[in-house]
Amino acid sequence: MHITITQNDWVKFSLHTRRELRRYITEQFQATEDEGNETDSGYEAMYELNEQMLKTFMMGVSETTKNFLKCFTKNGKGSVDELLEATGYESLQDFRGVLGGITRRMRKLFSDPDAYIIDWEDNENDEKYEGNYYLKEGTRQALENYFKEQTKLVV
Repeated sequence: MHITITQNDWVKFSLHTRRELRRYITEQFQATEDEGNETDSGYEAMYELNEQMLKTFMMGVSETTKNFLKCFTKNGKGSVDELLEATGYESLQDFRGVLGGITRRMRKLFSDPDAYIIDWEDNENDEKYEGNYYLKEGTRQALENYFKEQTKLVV
């Protein structure tokens, strides 16, 4: 069974109910967390979101954040230039707030002070920024499906 709770629905719940739902959702996320999260750099907290997790994550995010995340739907990577264009910002410093917001949201949802979904990889072919942001394949697929579904709802 799948239940969708919109942001408008969420605010109608009592504080107690919201806490119970948040606790339940967090437990579900922790149960489905990718066990093989360790990377070469030793980070273990890079999460891979499935579609349910992503829908919860996306509730109430700004259009700028959505545009930022759309850049990852092709291949799970986003060059700095693509991300700047998507957000309308002019410099890397400008969209650090978007990255920070995404990370804070992840940490709050998972009750994990180290949780994140976007990381950086070096790319020697990019002379200007020397790398790309990336996320895990499962998260990329969930984003792709999320945006396809959103397009259907608009049409």
